[in-house]
Amino acid sequence: MKIVKGHEKREADALMIAFHREEKGDLEGSIKAFKAASRLGSTDARSKLGTIFDDVISPPSPRKAVYWYKKGVEAGDSGCAWNLAMHHCGLGNKRWYRYWLQVALRMGDPDAPDELKTGKWWQKRNAR
Repeated sequence: MKIVKGHEKREADALMIAFHREEKGDLEGSIKAFKAASRLGSTDARSKLGTIFDDVISPPSPRKAVYWYKKGVEAGDSGCAWNLAMHHCGLGNKRWYRYWLQVALRMGDPDAPDELKTGKWWQKRNAR
């Protein structure tokens, strides 16, 4: 059993509150709670904020999404690098898609090697 220290517990509690608010449909409340969890160091919260601003709210807020994904990358989250690659994939921006896939690869993202070889998501989202 892992012993959770005070700071880690506050981070985990804030994240739990954020997910609970999101499940209840309180998007505004969940954003506030995810931001609180992020301030406590949660890269999961940063990734989730990026996803909310990229894929959940309407209209999307790409600048905010990129901001939160980059905060996650700065904190060492390879998933945020992957999300940046997928963000640029969706925009049809191959240069930045490949750049962020390379970053995700260097950070150890498990999906990046296959995507760099096959370009499956690029082909799926950019078929003409």
